[in-house]
Amino acid sequence: MTINSEGEVIQSMTFRGAIRLRRRIEIPLGGTSLTLRDTVTNIGPTTVPSMMLYHFNLGYPLVDADSVLDLGATTQLWANLDHEPKHPYGPPPHQPVAEISVHRQQATNGKARCGLHNTATGLSVEITYATDTLPYLQLLRVRGEGYSLIGIEPCTTAKRSRAEARDASEMPQLAPGEKRHFSLDVSVTTQSSEIEATS
Repeated sequence: MTINSEGEVIQSMTFRGAIRLRRRIEIPLGGTSLTLRDTVTNIGPTTVPSMMLYHFNLGYPLVDADSVLDLGATTQLWANLDHEPKHPYGPPPHQPVAEISVHRQQATNGKARCGLHNTATGLSVEITYATDTLPYLQLLRVRGEGYSLIGIEPCTTAKRSRAEARDASEMPQLAPGEKRHFSLDVSVTTQSSEIEATS
């Protein structure tokens, strides 16, 4: 049995167009995963830009010194600091740091996967997303005394601003009546649940 929830939001502005976001969330009853399906439709009379970024904030107890990212085959396109996103978090630095990077992951059957694993506790989260409409992945790692968190952000552009996205021809456009579909899956596992599933 699956629990479903649907809703929609309309964004409109005079002379700026109108778009509708319709979201469907599916959760298996008693499960540890969810499916997110979004449809963005241009319901206005003019072509409009349509950027998208999904922001998953994860923290303790999943994120601590023993946490490691699994990105599979990926190309790093940009980073604000000299760091390796796939290295373990390690001991927190005395001064908090915010490490941002942008990647293009290799897709399998049209989907890319980003996993975060705590090797000490066995707790893991995995986010899978369709790369036809979300071709990039932005990561935000925040480390410091009392700070252990990560933002996992599948997105439509590798650029840092709308102007940069337009200049690089990475600004998606929606014509009147056009739709764009986004698909993400999120799963949570623990070492014990993985053992039970395979026994």
